[in-house]
Amino acid sequence: MVSWDQTVEGQNSYMRKGPYGACDVVLRLGPGWTLDIACSVRNDYGHTWSYAHFNDGSRRYWGWIYDASLQGGGAGSYC
Repeated sequence: MVSWDQTVEGQNSYMRKGPYGACDVVLRLGPGWTLDIACSVRNDYGHTWSYAHFNDGSRRYWGWIYDASLQGGGAGSYC
């Protein structure tokens, strides 16, 4: 799986369990945090979400982040 580093832009960005805003939150992200992005999907509403990894030094998190929340616009390839 290819990985890209991308930076979170928004104050209220969330890593979620699935590629929808209604999915449970895995982690609240702050602006400037860097994520490893693997790939993206387009949900039923036409919005793209990227599958991401974040390591805070003591714990690893995996989940989906809305591409509009990322400075790079999300993954360069689909899952």
